[in-house]
Amino acid sequence: MLSHHWPNRNQIRQGNPSRFRTHQVKHLGVILVRKLTWREHLLNKYNKAVMLFWQCKRIVGKTWGIASRIALWIYTAIIRPMVTHAAVVWWPRVELGVARILLGRLQRLACLAITGAIRTTPTAVMETLVGLTPLDIHIKQVAMTSCYRMAGEGVGCICITRAYGMR
Repeated sequence: MLSHHWPNRNQIRQGNPSRFRTHQVKHLGVILVRKLTWREHLLNKYNKAVMLFWQCKRIVGKTWGIASRIALWIYTAIIRPMVTHAAVVWWPRVELGVARILLGRLQRLACLAITGAIRTTPTAVMETLVGLTPLDIHIKQVAMTSCYRMAGEGVGCICITRAYGMR
């Protein structure tokens, strides 16, 4: 009996090492998938931000540690910019309820650490006390600011202008 071994379509040979095709690629910190759903990118950003938050949380306690203003600075200067990186490309994902819940969880963790409130305190109340806008709105704001900056430099930004009907 004669059998033929068909090559694996997902395997690419270049020289000695074998390389495999993947369904996603990471470029400049942005995870790109074929269908551009941005789900993987948002989950990756969320997981990294939560991990970084807990690392920073170790230096904060209710009665000891850094002051709440320093915890707010850590969130606004380190964690939030990390999440909003390249928001001009993936901001439409924020429109989905699943993404809003995920981003709300992250902001809630930060608000609890900043205020020292009990866990049953509503997130909206803590955001108001601290002076933070909800994270999904902040991401849209960052995306629009980036789009306006790029438009001023002569670089087009199609996705925001089409979504909001601007010319």
